[in-house]
Amino acid sequence: LVYNQESNQDPMLKLLKAAASHNNVLSLGQAVISLELPVEQVEHLLQKALKQGLAYIDNDNDTGAVRYHFDI
Repeated sequence: LVYNQESNQDPMLKLLKAAASHNNVLSLGQAVISLELPVEQVEHLLQKALKQGLAYIDNDNDTGAVRYHFDI
C-alpha cells in the first residue's frame, strides 16, 4: 500500500472522501486531481473500489465519458 507523501491518510479513504464531495460520482481525472497521485495508482484504486463493491462504472449520459459511481 502506497500513501500520498503529503499525507498518511489511506488512499482509498481519500478516494471515498473525494467521491463524497462530488455527489458520489468521479471521473478518472477528478480522482487524480483529488488524490494527487499518479494516474496508474488511481486506476488501481478505482479498480479495487469496483471489486470491493464500493463503486460501479457507468457512462455520462451526455458525453459518454466513463464515470465511477460510489455507494457511500
